[in-house]
Amino acid sequence: NDDHCSACLGRGRLLCCESCPRSFHFVCVEEGFAGIEDAPEGIWECKSCRAKKLRSSPLPLKHQGLFDELLYTLDGTNPKMFELPMEVFSDFENVFRHPVSGDYVDTRE
Repeated sequence: NDDHCSACLGRGRLLCCESCPRSFHFVCVEEGFAGIEDAPEGIWECKSCRAKKLRSSPLPLKHQGLFDELLYTLDGTNPKMFELPMEVFSDFENVFRHPVSGDYVDTRE
């Protein structure tokens, strides 16, 4: 498995998916485990792998509303850290990217 969290890209104690190479911090998975003592015993699979096993076909056409396809896709997607694209980031004044964490820092008072 990966030696970094697939959601936040950080390192540490990770929960490994049994069906793919992805790994996650306990708090980064949708279930939000407090630690190893809260993690499920036995086989654990990430949200993406669980969705692949449950879905043998795409969303039926008769159920496609305005956001149904988006929600269907989102329901089978693992959590991921949000990051602004560099072209958006560079348009703001007094906003810098922390060199270590990558977080955005607003220097306005």
